[in-house]
Amino acid sequence: MMREVPGELELMAYADGELDAGALERVRQYVAENPSAAGKVNLHRKLRETGRRVVAGTAVPAGLLGRIEGLVDEAASAPMRPQRGWRIGGWAMAAAAVLVVGIGSVVIWSTLGGRGVEVVRGSDLVPVGWVESASKVHIECSKHAAHFAPPFARVLTELPESLRGYLGQTAQCPDLSRMGYQFAGCGPCRIPGGKTAHLLYRPADGQGRGTLSLFVQRDEGQLKVDGGKVYLSRDASDGTEMIVWREGGVVYYLVGENDGQLRSAAGAMGMRVRI
Repeated sequence: MMREVPGELELMAYADGELDAGALERVRQYVAENPSAAGKVNLHRKLRETGRRVVAGTAVPAGLLGRIEGLVDEAASAPMRPQRGWRIGGWAMAAAAVLVVGIGSVVIWSTLGGRGVEVVRGSDLVPVGWVESASKVHIECSKHAAHFAPPFARVLTELPESLRGYLGQTAQCPDLSRMGYQFAGCGPCRIPGGKTAHLLYRPADGQGRGTLSLFVQRDEGQLKVDGGKVYLSRDASDGTEMIVWREGGVVYYLVGENDGQLRSAAGAMGMRVRI
């Protein structure tokens, strides 16, 4: 007997945990045996997480919210039998998926102007001494194979909780593996601006490219940079580059060797920049 092939919406429901036990096991086995399906599930999960991050704390216009509620009511009353194994109707699932992507797209477009954030270069709002200090710490810590230190978790997926306990603020801990970088640890390194956590990333292949550093501080007004803007500065002594921005109660300092590194790493954090 040929195994039933799950459709796109069923794979989406699987990624969102919206299947009953029987359907869940059936789709799980199919995904485990089909790399293409596994890739689609992984994409749906990343889209879901990106959508959540984008719309967090964003006010949805009342008119749009009303249209959304009407769409959901229409889906609930539609004379369509739910697909077998789903906890909610397939039509409603499709509508919800379009809704999340649609709202996220609107927010991203309005935030980034459809093109990416313009970078402010060499601003006096980022003191030269701060750039030099971050560059020095970045270079010194990069000399060591590992950068693990208490009280931070050694596993990247567990690091957000450690940062929240250390800084008293939720902060991003990006996975840069798609850039070819691996997490090399986090330590309480000192740079100007206050209590700081330093995340270090190394090339996974161990050669060719330099390391990347992400310094994270609770936003207490230590820098007067404008929210929604990204500031780029360069250490005149060694050419190390740093971009700085404020977001969600946190100040991020991303340090690397060239524009491409910084642009890709910032993109992994949801901050699309044009350098």
